Amino acid sequence: MIVECSNCHSTFNLPDELIPSEGRKVKCSVCDNVFDVAPEGAGEPEEDFTTAPFDADEDVSDEDLGSALDDAFSDDESDDEEPEDSDDDGAGGLGFDLDVAPKKSKKDLGGKGKLIGMIAAGVLLLLLLAGGGLYFFAPGVIGMAPEEQETQAEDPMLMAEQVKNIYLEGIRQYYVDNDKTGRVFVVEGKAVNQFDKPKELIEVEANLYDASDAVLDSVRLKCGNTLSLFQLQVLSRDEIEAALSDEAGIGANNVNLQNGQQVPFMIVFFDPADTVAEFNVSVVAAQDVTGL
Repeated sequence: MIVECSNCHSTFNLPDELIPSEGRKVKCSVCDNVFDVAPEGAGEPEEDFTTAPFDADEDVSDEDLGSALDDAFSDDESDDEEPEDSDDDGAGGLGFDLDVAPKKSKKDLGGKGKLIGMIAAGVLLLLLLAGGGLYFFAPGVIGMAPEEQETQAEDPMLMAEQVKNIYLEGIRQYYVDNDKTGRVFVVEGKAVNQFDKPKELIEVEANLYDASDAVLDSVRLKCGNTLSLFQLQVLSRDEIEAALSDEAGIGANNVNLQNGQQVPFMIVFFDPADTVAEFNVSVVAAQDVTGL
């Protein structure tokens, strides 16, 4: 029979033969409430039974009742099924021994919590591995390229494509006597963007050669910076090099050059050799404008 606690309304399936005709007091192991339980059909007209009724006078010990109750509420039932009318979490059962502690359900053992924790840890590990794979094998997907961008930047074929439509105009060279460093050799001109898309951070390189075409000196720097003749005469070497090293150029004039726009450049050689016979200048790097 189904027995319901009068206090917490937990329900339990108790064998009918454990309840004598005059009823019995039982204790709810969920809330410790002690209440009376009467057999089913008490107070109703008696019916004929084909089997003999339970003998109320039969000597049934509390130990026997407790054993029967343990069998009635053991964990042998399927873990996936619970009594439909139960309002509790499946903890404990009814017992006649007031010292019997309520049973702990399998839900209290933390098995599901551990399983969820293991699954979460596994998912986190997979995400970390996936992120690392993208970083090294597909850096463009996550906006990072640890070493690949540097490799591409040094690829001669790739750089030739990046600068093939940038032309140099108005190139000239001259010597200047500097008060602090002596004679300097100056090369200046303009780089013109003839691509149909904007370019920026254009970089040029100048080389000095002797009569046998041996390289005497080489300087590479970004366009966009120039000095006046007076500055070339009075500034120190460190001051000149610092003034010509701004990547964006004066007023950011080496950024976002549209088709047909130009940017000036100036290269200074300190202590040039007396054997300088010729020089050349070339565009060696440029970048596409991103974020457009």
